[in-house]
This record gives sequence, C-alpha cells and structure tokens, in this order.
Amino acid sequence: MNSHRHVYPASVFLITLVGNVAIAAAQDAAAPTAASTGAVATSPSPVAEAQPSGAQLAPAPTAPAPSSGAPVQAEASSQPAESQAPKINVAVPAPQPEVPRTYQMHDGFYLRGNLGIGQLSTTFDDGSASSQDLEGAGFAFSFDLLAGGSPSPGLSIGGALLSSAAFSASFERAGLKADRDASLAMLGVFVDGYPKANGGWHLGGAMGLAQMKVEKRAGDLGKDAMGGLGGAAWVGYDQWVADEWSMGGLLRFAGALTSAKENSVETSASTFSTTLMFTTLYN
Repeated sequence: MNSHRHVYPASVFLITLVGNVAIAAAQDAAAPTAASTGAVATSPSPVAEAQPSGAQLAPAPTAPAPSSGAPVQAEASSQPAESQAPKINVAVPAPQPEVPRTYQMHDGFYLRGNLGIGQLSTTFDDGSASSQDLEGAGFAFSFDLLAGGSPSPGLSIGGALLSSAAFSASFERAGLKADRDASLAMLGVFVDGYPKANGGWHLGGAMGLAQMKVEKRAGDLGKDAMGGLGGAAWVGYDQWVADEWSMGGLLRFAGALTSAKENSVETSASTFSTTLMFTTLYN
C-alpha cells in the first residue's frame, strides 16, 4: 500500500478560494476604522492584486501631524531682545528752561542814599596883586541821593545830587589865614554798574552842573557862588540784607571847575573832595 497522499487539484482550488475570501473580509472590516480616523482609503492597485494572497498590505503613509506649540514659542523667544518692550522706563525727559532769578538781582527801580565824611579842598584864582592863589581845605560831610532805573540787569542810570560841605575850612594866602565855610554841590546824571548782576562790587560815575560856595567873611551869611561843571567817580561794595535792599560802603572822588565874575573881576576855583561813605540801596 502506498503511504504517500495525492493532493488533487480540486483541493488546491478550494483552499485558495477560502484564503481569498478571508483576506477580503479582513480588508472590508478595516476600511470603516480607517475612515473614522481621517485616513484616506485607496483602492488596491493592480500591483497589489498581483501580490501573493498571503502577503499583508503595508499601510499608506500619512502626513505628519502638527506638533505642539512648544517649537513656536521657542521660535518666538528667539526674536531680538530689543523688539520687546522694556520692563523699566529709563528715558530721561528734556531739561526745562531755566527760571530767571527775580530776587537779590540788581534790576528795576534804583534808589541810593550815601552819607559820609572826608576832606574838601579848593583853590581860588582871583587875580590878586600878590599873584598868589587862595587855598583852603577842611573836614567835610557829604550826602548823595541817586535815583533811576536799570535798562538791563546789573546796569543802572538816572539822576544824581552830590554834595559836600566843609565847616570852618582853613584858607591861607601870603601868610594870612582865615576860616571860612565852603561847599560843593553837583546835579547831573550817573551810571552805576555791577560786573555780576547779583553781586556786591560796583563801579559808578556822574557828571553835571556844579556850584561852589564860600563865605565872604567869618560869620557872614552871605556867600560867593561860582558855577561850572563837575564830575565824580566811585567804587564800592553792597551786601544784600533783603530781597531788594543792600547796604555797604564806597569811596567817592569828586571834582569841579567853577568861575564867577564880579566888578569886572573874574574868579575861578578848582575844588576836589575825597569821601568815605556809608550807602543804602534799593535795587
């Protein structure tokens, strides 16, 4: 008895048919699942049909799903730091214009009063037969009043009244001596300037009409008066005592050339004074 089994062609056909049916059923069952997940179903190509029945089909490649937002955040964080708004504002505002000083500044209305002591000296030329001049000098008191305004800070102009008077001044000519009262007065314009508008040092000067008077005789109320021109110059320092008030001292020099004519005789006089003064100023 032959032990080998013979496989008939009908059996082979039956096995192949069953396998194809099973594969088709498996594919039909997988198709709805792929559709629910968003996969695109493709029909088998002729090449797939030609593959052996036992081979499994490889799943179709799908597009990569977008990743999470972390890479986007990382990309945004890689932007330059200057594009981000600063947390602390370090901007400095533009400086404001300076406010002009309005106190302890030499400007506006100007009013000065001076009071001091010094020496007054004068020389008379009256055409005496002895050809000698009459000379006299004495201790003098002086008073000044100046009023005006400031066209610019530190500079003042206005009118001035300057006066000096020597009581019992000693006059001498050709060995003869006599005591007489003498005085000098000037009325004119002045200018007074401060190198620093809020400082204390100042320089000034005045010029105008001048009058020289001297006693005719000792104890006589009558005085000889001579007119002419005069001028003065001073230097001083003022210390602030309030917003507009200051006090200080100054040294004043004044001089005048005067003349008069009486009984066809012309008399001229040259007068000079040096005075140390205490001063009060509103400016």
